[in-house]
Amino acid sequence: MLVAENEFEQKLQQDCLVYVYANFVDGKSWCGDCNNAVPFIRTVQESTKLPFLECPAGDRTHWREPSNFYRNHALLKTTNLPTLYLFKNGQVSYMLVEGECYDQSKIDAVKQLI
Repeated sequence: MLVAENEFEQKLQQDCLVYVYANFVDGKSWCGDCNNAVPFIRTVQESTKLPFLECPAGDRTHWREPSNFYRNHALLKTTNLPTLYLFKNGQVSYMLVEGECYDQSKIDAVKQLI
């Protein structure tokens, strides 16, 4: 589910997965790792009963702005795309960053935790 920034805080109070990625236009992203991660992240999304929050971080220019919402969020402080977070009890309990999002062994580890 796509989540608006103004709804984000409330959603993080429950156990959930949060996927922060670069925007896609016509099925492609400016971020190569985000393109590579799509099929792997979809398998996580399909295998969980937890809410799966999809959070597009913007186009390349917006992502690079120091004021980007996901860069500045107190719990996320996202520095690289894509990033998959597992939230438990309102805190990040596990995360995958960049190439880890399409590393099958890392994806399998997430599936074991959810």
